[in-house]
Amino acid sequence: MPDSPAKLQKVLRQQAAIARFGTFALRELDLMKILTEAARVCADGLNVPFSKVCRYRAEHNDLISVAGYGWQDGVIGHVSSRADASSPQGRAFATGEPSICDDLQKEAGFLLPSFYAAHGIVSTIDVLIKGSGQQPYGVLEIDSNQQHDYDEYDINFLTGFANVLAEVVETASLVEALRASVEQMKVLVDEKDRMLRDKSIADLKLRQSQKMEAVGQLTGGVAHDLNNILTVISGTIEILAEAVADQPDLAAIARMMDEAAERGAHLTQRLLAFARKQPLQPREIDVNLLVTDAASLLRPALGEHVELDLALAGDIPPALIDPSQLTNALLNLALNARDAMPHGGRLTIVTGNVVFNDDDASLNSEIVAGNYVAITVIDSGHGIPASILDQVFEPFFTTKDVDRGSGLGLSMVYGFVK
Repeated sequence: MPDSPAKLQKVLRQQAAIARFGTFALRELDLMKILTEAARVCADGLNVPFSKVCRYRAEHNDLISVAGYGWQDGVIGHVSSRADASSPQGRAFATGEPSICDDLQKEAGFLLPSFYAAHGIVSTIDVLIKGSGQQPYGVLEIDSNQQHDYDEYDINFLTGFANVLAEVVETASLVEALRASVEQMKVLVDEKDRMLRDKSIADLKLRQSQKMEAVGQLTGGVAHDLNNILTVISGTIEILAEAVADQPDLAAIARMMDEAAERGAHLTQRLLAFARKQPLQPREIDVNLLVTDAASLLRPALGEHVELDLALAGDIPPALIDPSQLTNALLNLALNARDAMPHGGRLTIVTGNVVFNDDDASLNSEIVAGNYVAITVIDSGHGIPASILDQVFEPFFTTKDVDRGSGLGLSMVYGFVK
């Protein structure tokens, strides 16, 4: 027991400081904030201007200052000392016993860093901070620029505080490890969800592509046979027209038959375009120039209630493409957009550069990684319902009235792009 009221008061104050620190540590999860508060409480408990917490680094066999109180910038987080008897904290770490230095000038065996002299440090106490298992966490040190006659109660306070701090550090480390584990688990779960989502999208695209490929093969076969039949019919009509040229009534019927054959041939070409059996003649073109020229054709077709805007990027490189088919695709998209805006609206054609990387290519086997020119057609219409989005490129599929569309416009665009 303390032999004087003053010492008793000091012990009670020190014990209260330990209790307050324990309460603080229960609320705080940030280890660095806990260590910084520990340094402050120790300095206050022993009425000294400086203190620090040093963590042992096995890879360097040293003690690095990680938190402190009272020091100038450049000390905490930077200075370290060897974990052996060449320093006050090293001696405490190596022996496991408190290292008490009432006068550092008398400690000839110490190799003290320059910051001790810069702060005028004269006396120190260092105690071990135990750790989980066999490896201690480090050392708790209080420093003063005056000589002190430290008694057993001061040593007991600092040792007891270091024991409490050791438990707090272990708990905080476990919490931090748990938090890191949870974050890692979140990353893994998110990555798994992304992979499943990407696989689901890829599978859906594959099924849709396979369906469209099957429809295209069937359509191409039918269109090819129909084209052969129409060729024979057209030749026969030509002969018939010559034979009845002097008979007006029959000649008129022959012209009607020829017009019907032409419509059939046009329909066949559109079906062949969807089936990708129509020959293309690609060449390098200025996409911006083609879009500008196409706009002059589109404006009359769109009507006065639809505004046409162009947003053309200035750094577009030449593109290898069939210009007539691209113009035809733009026309089909524009007319489809016009029909989606019966009361008028805005149609915008945008050009730009796009880069597909290996990850993009892995999601679609028909994409080759590289640089591309993108053409985007945007309208202010009502949009396409999600329920029919997978059908819009199928030949003869249309949501328009019977006399408003053939259902081949978007299918031609699809076939050309593919």
